[in-house]
Amino acid sequence: MSQVINDRKMYIAGRQLDPTQPLHGGNVEYYGMYSDNHDAVEQRVAELNAGGCA
Repeated sequence: MSQVINDRKMYIAGRQLDPTQPLHGGNVEYYGMYSDNHDAVEQRVAELNAGGCA
């Protein structure tokens, strides 16, 4: 997921909790912190999807 913060595109790993409901802050579980490094966040998502991170 991405968001512009202070004129910089920032990324964070997150997943929608209930896909039948609209995507909003109360329906998202975030992992880690915002980062401007897209590749690092994408790697974290891949690890989470593989069950490699807690």
